[in-house]
This record gives sequence, C-alpha cells and structure tokens, in this order.
Amino acid sequence: MNKKSRKKFLYVRAESLLENLFKLKMTIMKAMSKQQLADAAGVSVKVLMSWCRPYRRNLESMGLKPKDRVLPPHIVKFLAEKFCIDVD
Repeated sequence: MNKKSRKKFLYVRAESLLENLFKLKMTIMKAMSKQQLADAAGVSVKVLMSWCRPYRRNLESMGLKPKDRVLPPHIVKFLAEKFCIDVD
C-alpha cells in the first residue's frame, strides 16, 4: 500500500469510527424509575410490568429484580427498543 492510498484508507476508517461513535452516543440511556418509563409509554406501571412479563427471564439475567424501582440504563434501553418507547 502506497503512502497516498494508506492516507485515504486511514481517513475513511476515521470517518467510519466517528460515525459509529455518534450512533453510540445517540443510544446512551439514563437510569429511570418504572413510573417515568411508564409515563413515557403512556401507560400505568402495572401495564408496563405486564408487558415485561414475557421478558422476565431476560430482564433477570440482565440484573433486574422484581422489586427494583429504578431501572438501570441498559434495561431502559432494552425496554425502549422492545416496546418502541420514545425516551428523551
């Protein structure tokens, strides 16, 4: 690989990395209470938890306990993607 093509390759690679970093930044979530997530979905906490029932094992393996009031960011992201909840 000559010097010019290597420079172009590095430029394209850096551009791709920046693009991926931007996408990652856009998907970062913050911790939320069950009530806040339910409000964002437009339902009650009881309904939100009934929606989560089929995914109980997945959520438990991710570290969620049934009595937790605050949902960690990775669980908020999982639920928002599963149920198409717009969380800002």
